[in-house]
Amino acid sequence: MLGAVAQADEAGQGRGTLLEVKELARYSAEQINQATQAQRMFVDKVDCGVRVVAVQYRTIGVKGEPADASAALVLPDGSACQQPAPLLGWARGTETDRNRQQAQLAAASAGYPLNAVYAARGYVVIASDYLGLGNSHYPFHPYLHADSEASTVIDALRAARLAGAQLGVRFSGKVMLGGYSQGGHVTMATQRAIERDHLAEFNLVASAPMSGAYDLPHTFRESWSGVTSAGPNPLSPYLLAYTVVAMQHVYGNLFVQPEDVFKPPYAQAVQGAFPGPLGLRAMIAQPPFNQVRSIDDVRQPGFAKAFAEQADTPFQQDLARNSTLDWTPKTPMMMCGTDRDGVVPFDNAARAQAAFAGRGVQVAVVNVDAAVPAKATGAQAHMVWASLACYSAMRKMLFDPARWGSALSLARGASFSLPYPLRWPASRGS
Repeated sequence: MLGAVAQADEAGQGRGTLLEVKELARYSAEQINQATQAQRMFVDKVDCGVRVVAVQYRTIGVKGEPADASAALVLPDGSACQQPAPLLGWARGTETDRNRQQAQLAAASAGYPLNAVYAARGYVVIASDYLGLGNSHYPFHPYLHADSEASTVIDALRAARLAGAQLGVRFSGKVMLGGYSQGGHVTMATQRAIERDHLAEFNLVASAPMSGAYDLPHTFRESWSGVTSAGPNPLSPYLLAYTVVAMQHVYGNLFVQPEDVFKPPYAQAVQGAFPGPLGLRAMIAQPPFNQVRSIDDVRQPGFAKAFAEQADTPFQQDLARNSTLDWTPKTPMMMCGTDRDGVVPFDNAARAQAAFAGRGVQVAVVNVDAAVPAKATGAQAHMVWASLACYSAMRKMLFDPARWGSALSLARGASFSLPYPLRWPASRGS
């Protein structure tokens, strides 16, 4: 009954209703195959083209106030993809460029992963830019705030159904979730929220969190020195800054002035940079962030010492509020990543697996170490190699079987090291 009341309240707020729908591009199967030739280890040839559509929709902010967000809606196109399609809610990784929209990225490249790995294989993909990013007018991005991540994706799923109806899409009724890095955290938070409040609305059949920080306190403790079990994490200063700025916006309990947490000149820069006008690579190449050599260059010693020596600092409390291990999954879930990940420790997946097993639910974990070149850094493993490997593996091993109604390809509750090239397990449409 509470779920029905919640859905009625959300309908009254107009959550998920459309503000704008605009087609940006179309690509044929031939164009996609040509664009992905160099990635054939991870990206199979496709038979379908895609249509890329920009969507603007209503959602809510961190306090439940009205807000808006943008999303990429990528549709299968062509005579080979006329069957009813499942709806995949995709969750993007960390983005610091305030204005970068996934719809524009998908429209600019036939080989963009959402096009080539999913939509051109017969999936309708809706990929929210989240609050405060893309074309959202929200005043900040609540980075790693689990509840607003989930509500933004749930409302994107609603918007996708409405836009699809306008565009003549035939949905199969099956809904799936997937995401990488920040998107792994988003995916798990979204699954938790759907299973708690919205199972009558969404026929959720599969969920694939990939390389996510599911246990946030543990993730930050493990990388507090700037070094993870997979080696130095050159992104740790920036991920710390992004998280602190976001949690301060949400909870207001971390500083009175930025100088309480950050050293100058970074204290004067962080709030305008996370997010800001630049993507992460461009940001760290320019002053003042091009001067950062370690995480201790950015943070105040007192803040670092308190986190290392105390168990219940305000920052630790905020992280604990947004961990995603305090529930019992109902939908088949499969996690993916690599031990070589130097940005988000892959033991997050093992900790999630153990937490769920303790509640009687078995979840599979897939390790794609074999896809990572021996000379790749931990950052490259996370940002390049494991991402494409996991995208493809989760489609073949989880999404395709759930789509066609066959048994899951791998036993739940096990851990697997995936061989490459990725040619098994075979699934219909692969």
